Amino acid sequence: MVGKVINIASNFALQRVSDRATYSASKAGLIALTRSLAPEWARHGVQVNAIALGYFATRINADMRQEPETPAKVFDRSPARRMVSPTSSGRGSFCSPAMRLTT
Repeated sequence: MVGKVINIASNFALQRVSDRATYSASKAGLIALTRSLAPEWARHGVQVNAIALGYFATRINADMRQEPETPAKVFDRSPARRMVSPTSSGRGSFCSPAMRLTT
């Protein structure tokens, strides 16, 4: 194994989200790039993956989080029924040797 690329995608790339067109389009492009690079770079020993972990509390969604109906919207679309925290994201597990065949 030569290396790993882990792209941070978003669920916004996979669903309709009002007023977030540029963000959603850029994340959809990142998923498409990941799908193209994964088989191309695998033969050179580089894994390419994308993860879309769910809703994080960020600057991008700060205004949305202030709206009273936001928790219900987030929880309805999230299997975990909560926002993801950066410390609970599990990103490190994708770098472990056990994941070497995941592309």
